[in-house]
Amino acid sequence: MKTEVIKLIKIKLKKKKILKNEIKLKILKSIFQNKKITPNKRLFSFFSILKTNNKIFKHKNICLLTSKTNGLIKDFQVSRNTMKQLLNFNKVQNIKVNSW
Repeated sequence: MKTEVIKLIKIKLKKKKILKNEIKLKILKSIFQNKKITPNKRLFSFFSILKTNNKIFKHKNICLLTSKTNGLIKDFQVSRNTMKQLLNFNKVQNIKVNSW
């Protein structure tokens, strides 16, 4: 249990770092694509985009309850197995399991 919590904390920290870098990269791209800005500023933004490490942006989503990376439902950030368990015990509101 303790290792799962540590993994979850590490992934949350990575996500914060990724979001910060994504915002920075979007701003630099918008500066580079703007034709009204002076060429010096556009070149500076282009080179700073090249300097950023693109490997940072690769990350996996993780289940918030079990810390699994496979079979994740994007809307809920929960794996499909835990979602099935939650639905069977009526822990999730306004969502029903299709019963035939």
